[in-house]
Amino acid sequence: MNVVCGDISVSTDTGMRRLSGYCVLPTKAGMKRVGYAHADTTWTTVCKTDLLVIEEIEDELVEESDQLQTRQHLISMKELKKLEES
Repeated sequence: MNVVCGDISVSTDTGMRRLSGYCVLPTKAGMKRVGYAHADTTWTTVCKTDLLVIEEIEDELVEESDQLQTRQHLISMKELKKLEES
């Protein structure tokens, strides 16, 4: 998990931690996260996969992949293609 900027208390593999500014935090696969942002915060998660099909990757990495916006048809295929190309 990478906190790019901000100030957030987040659950980690070892308990709650308050992270601010830029911070890289190694985490175990499959752990759910919960956080409380004390200020505007941007975080990103990087996950390894050997899969190549987006839907299969989503199924592998997301607990409730059927709830994703792309599965709810809230994003048009045209918009989805733009995201895939960028």
